[in-house]
Amino acid sequence: SPDASVMFADRPMEAAAAPGGDQSTLHELLTPREIEVLVYLAQGLSVKECARVMKRSPSTIDNHKTRLMRKLGIHRVVDLARLAVREGLITS
Repeated sequence: SPDASVMFADRPMEAAAAPGGDQSTLHELLTPREIEVLVYLAQGLSVKECARVMKRSPSTIDNHKTRLMRKLGIHRVVDLARLAVREGLITS
């Protein structure tokens, strides 16, 4: 949602508390497609490889990647991988 993207835009996931002190989950912050892109990127796939697997254009995948990184306040793919492992989306 627009409110969530503003709330979390400048802070990493682990530091971003929702109003009332509760931490939001990935499933509340990200769309199902963004989570799918997150998982593929965390597994080491490039944007082009994700696009091929997901049968989408690379620019579409890159847009999802940009939005999810902005929402989570993460700037490096390696940090996405760490988050995915910590959240149980992939195993290390």
